[in-house]
Amino acid sequence: MAYYTGSAADMSGIRSALVAACTDNGWTWNAATNVLSKGSLHLLLTNDAINMSLTGRTSASSGNMPNEVQIGRLMAKAGTPTLDVTYPAQYDIFVFTAPVDEVWLTVRYDVDRYQWCAFGRSVIQLPGTGMFVAAIRGSVPINHDVPTVVSPFHIGPAAGGADRSGSHGLTSGAFGWNTSGRAFPAQRDVYLHSDLDGNGWNLRLNDPSAALPGVNAFSQLVAAQPSAWNSEAALIPMRLYRFRASNKLSLVADLVNVRHVRNDNYVPGQIIEIGPDRWKTFPWHRRDGVVRNGTGGGTAFDNIDHSGTFGYAVRYDGP
Repeated sequence: MAYYTGSAADMSGIRSALVAACTDNGWTWNAATNVLSKGSLHLLLTNDAINMSLTGRTSASSGNMPNEVQIGRLMAKAGTPTLDVTYPAQYDIFVFTAPVDEVWLTVRYDVDRYQWCAFGRSVIQLPGTGMFVAAIRGSVPINHDVPTVVSPFHIGPAAGGADRSGSHGLTSGAFGWNTSGRAFPAQRDVYLHSDLDGNGWNLRLNDPSAALPGVNAFSQLVAAQPSAWNSEAALIPMRLYRFRASNKLSLVADLVNVRHVRNDNYVPGQIIEIGPDRWKTFPWHRRDGVVRNGTGGGTAFDNIDHSGTFGYAVRYDGP
């Protein structure tokens, strides 16, 4: 594992740091096409002053996933400020190469706010490339005025996300958490090229409005943390499932170096040790220990800009 940390003055600086970390570890960067490549993994990585966008591809120039995913501008309720990344921002970059490639970027700003993005290859053998690409949110529908839509986070112990449907600019903010089957189904915040049943990047059946398994696959584990006995939280495997015919599911990703964690008793950036392994913990966006269940399964109009005590831990070999 390679670990990098530093400060960036703008979104271009964040992208440059990510590219440099990847090229130090076997990835190739084509500055003319803005594509990072390693073997069969290809990522279109672009930015403007506000957002950084990630689009997985099956080749260096084609085979794009349905929509980009992004870090940068988060949505806010009408009459409140839009939640952009403010600078200087601190970044943590984790680049893993064994047993598979996994890259994770965390950005901290505004004291206690975090955003993230990730890409790499699934450890599971699949008909497709196995590439996954994810970020704190999917792309913003172009027919929506970002500052006037509803708050950005809809995350709870057993549900999350609203796919930015209608006027609801909602995301779970967490990797693979979304369970919604609302409109604008292409605006997901995670994709994986399994090509199971010949459906490429799709994690659903052919019905584009179908819900995803999301947190339903591990909701009981999430709800049971932290331990009432010792106040510690278990590290829960981070996985993606794909719906198949006859109401079946297939496991398509099982991340090796990242875990779900409830951070009721962990401060952001805290390093925890479990046996020989060290893990660095982060909130999905902003920790709130009082409203620990996020929206708690409430309505899509909940006006929150935090992620409760839902978070993640990345394997860490840094200082």
